[in-house]
Amino acid sequence: MKQFRQGDILIAAIPEIPPEAEEEQIENGGFVLARGEATGHAHVIRQSRDIAAFRTRDSRYLRALREVTVTHEEHDPISLPAGLYAIIRQREYAPGKIHNVQD
Repeated sequence: MKQFRQGDILIAAIPEIPPEAEEEQIENGGFVLARGEATGHAHVIRQSRDIAAFRTRDSRYLRALREVTVTHEEHDPISLPAGLYAIIRQREYAPGKIHNVQD
């Protein structure tokens, strides 16, 4: 299974999007995969015509119809080949609690 990492997000190839996932609205300016709590910077795919996004209560998913690029102000861009992906916020453990990694 292919995986891609950019800062505090992990993008993992998956065989299918869960049937209960509902389609999300894609803005013309792009799709925000995640926004950093510390900086407000965002992981964004600008090729909005080439993707479809989905959400379940706890997870987000992406269908890339062709190769797309994920950009972020503080990280190098990454290219995702066409395919289906789960978007996973990285988490870290500290004694007594688990929380999202802050980017």
